[in-house]
Amino acid sequence: PTLDGGSTFPGDAGDWGFENTRPYEKRGWCCSEFAIALANKRIVNLGDPAVQSVLHSRRWPKSVVEYADMMDESLPDETRIEFTHKGDRAVVKYNFFKMTMNKHSLLNFPNRPRRLRPF
Repeated sequence: PTLDGGSTFPGDAGDWGFENTRPYEKRGWCCSEFAIALANKRIVNLGDPAVQSVLHSRRWPKSVVEYADMMDESLPDETRIEFTHKGDRAVVKYNFFKMTMNKHSLLNFPNRPRRLRPF
């Protein structure tokens, strides 16, 4: 999730476009993909030190409600997730919903009895 910097890229620095210096765990699409993969137990290199760093960088959501809270754009700078495009926040909320929703996750909604184990 980290880069050594544009000066280490092959060719000219301009060949690679914009260098995003925002930490992986604060990038909108990166957080979305990581949260979905984590919820679905699809991260195969979870023991990797860089992945562990991301894993421990925040409390990752276990429900659609927690995901929406994580994506709240009014959070303080130190915890807020940033997107390049304004409409992306709504898109990733829907993506999390459709990629993690199942009969078990329905129990994560507030005021619902929790009889089955959520993802």
